[in-house]
Amino acid sequence: MKLNNPIYRKDLGKQDYNEHNPVSPDEFLKEKFNAVLDHPVYIDGNIHRFTPNGSKDKDGWYVFSEVDGIVFGKAGDWRLGKDHDERYSPEGKISEETLSRMAEKQREIEEERLQRKKSALARLTSEWDILPRCTNHPYLEKKKVQVHGDIRMTDKYMVIPMYDSEGNLINRQAISNDSSKRFGAFLETTGARYVIEGSGATFLCEGYATGASIFEATGATVVVCFSANNLKNVAKDYPDATIVADNDKSQTGEREAIKAGLKYILIPEEGMDANDYACTYGNDALNNFLFQGRPAKKRWLMSFSEWSRMQKPAEWLIKGYVPKGKGTSMIFGPSGCGKTFISIDMMLCIVTGTQWHGMKTRKASVAYFCGEGQSGIPGRVDAWLLAHGYSLDDKDEILKDFYISDGSKDLNDPFDTKELHEELAAMERKFDLIFIDTLNRYFSGDENKADDIHAFLAECENIESVVEGVHIMIVHHTGIASEKENRARGNSALRGAMQVELMVLKNPDTGQILLKQTKQKDIEPMPDAFFTLKRVDLPYLDNDGEQIYSVVPQCDGEERQPVDFNSIRANLLLRKAVKDSFEAKSEEVSIDPDDGKTILSSSLLISVAKFFYENAGMEVPYDDEYGLIKPERKQSFVAMYLGDRIEKYTKGWWKIV
Repeated sequence: MKLNNPIYRKDLGKQDYNEHNPVSPDEFLKEKFNAVLDHPVYIDGNIHRFTPNGSKDKDGWYVFSEVDGIVFGKAGDWRLGKDHDERYSPEGKISEETLSRMAEKQREIEEERLQRKKSALARLTSEWDILPRCTNHPYLEKKKVQVHGDIRMTDKYMVIPMYDSEGNLINRQAISNDSSKRFGAFLETTGARYVIEGSGATFLCEGYATGASIFEATGATVVVCFSANNLKNVAKDYPDATIVADNDKSQTGEREAIKAGLKYILIPEEGMDANDYACTYGNDALNNFLFQGRPAKKRWLMSFSEWSRMQKPAEWLIKGYVPKGKGTSMIFGPSGCGKTFISIDMMLCIVTGTQWHGMKTRKASVAYFCGEGQSGIPGRVDAWLLAHGYSLDDKDEILKDFYISDGSKDLNDPFDTKELHEELAAMERKFDLIFIDTLNRYFSGDENKADDIHAFLAECENIESVVEGVHIMIVHHTGIASEKENRARGNSALRGAMQVELMVLKNPDTGQILLKQTKQKDIEPMPDAFFTLKRVDLPYLDNDGEQIYSVVPQCDGEERQPVDFNSIRANLLLRKAVKDSFEAKSEEVSIDPDDGKTILSSSLLISVAKFFYENAGMEVPYDDEYGLIKPERKQSFVAMYLGDRIEKYTKGWWKIV
């Protein structure tokens, strides 16, 4: 979309907005870095500073240039390192001559920047030895810590040296009387550290005051990394160290500690780092916590009014169905009931901001951990887009916030989870929702054992700590024996951890899908919803020249015919028995060579009937085993629960043999 923001030159003159820059430079800085600007954006090829998100100082920088009225450039945050730099690039068709001039201009800027970096480093090293030693400073008094090591000072600043892994001076951090901090312009920050030598354990932390408090409390070696984002760059040189993570409200400290891959200790009170903790409770308390993991005084009991002010109202991605924010929910049902179609429908409504069948939807980014049936997903997505009036030509732009996995991972396997965490942490994207489809494909434990389920749920929490604020929706199957109770398969610990639980069932007589809430923690359960799968022809053919189509859920006004849960359960039992028999090459089933229909033995059908009644706690209607399956008897298993549905679920009829 073309915005009407003006672009400012250094002389403060304004120019009309150029079609090749659909987002203005100031909007770009605000979008990428949440920049706070105290000046009009300069388009002069020189480096300028701004205050980025979460900083009290001007840690952000940008360089914008202009050729033929087209603006381009680059911006970054010195705290994050060069890997997080963002390019500001024009869009649309640009002439070869202009592109050539832009490339030449960019080379000139880069060469000038490299020269400035060399000059800045030479100036730093030449001036360092003549700077006087720091003995006291208002920042130290404010933080209640001492000078440790070779720290220098100027008239206004306390200056902390920053070294690379080989001990070379590569930058400095200047801290002013008002505690604002600045790194040296054009100098390296990635991998920079300042070491306070001690004995025993080794701790990594973010800032100097935090490190000084840890050293004064423990006497251990402390490595100051200067920012949370730099922890991972320094951590590789200290594999046995422990990170002391700041407990930021944004969870940045813990998230970056996890990315670093070392053991870490999180300061127990939100909003505190180790220096805050020591100033509040004393060095002994900090030492006790770091070595024993026991937090000092922490409020637990408070007035209801105070407690209630800390609580947040429930938020939703789909009102009443898919929560927003940290937590885990589940959608479950038997195989072939349509739960994946419902799941994809929900995900795409969220990604596009489309109302979900009349329910309010919040536009957000979604990651789909797709563990099975991947070949059919493109057609299902295309069908959904067409059914909702979107053009397939715009698919890339429409689905830019929709990501999908290439296969599955075992969330009970440490290697797989480490790879998953690293990939999620490395992505420059925050997901609001992750669908895990299905639990069985991402879980190698025994779903009936509480310990294994707890381990899986713990990994879901680990993902939530890497992807801040993400909600996880698990797709799962229902157990055959528990179908009568409408429960998901496995240990009850799984259900107990869910925020919202949705059951999907398909009526075998009408094909109508039922979506029923079986658990809702925050609000009153939503009413039952009913869907029909509507065919959508796709604009392409298969290899045989036949029409390819898929289906999308269409919401029905009401239930056309009540779902017979016992019939669904009976059909599931029979289908599983036939499948298992074929796989085992049992004589209980065979194919009629004349009509290609499935022949079921009476003994197999009788065993299914007995299992059905025993697990449902129902009385068997006949003493005669064959009476259970004779269709002419009104109370038989076949007449009451299977009827003509056998043909639907076993792809053939049956006869006693």
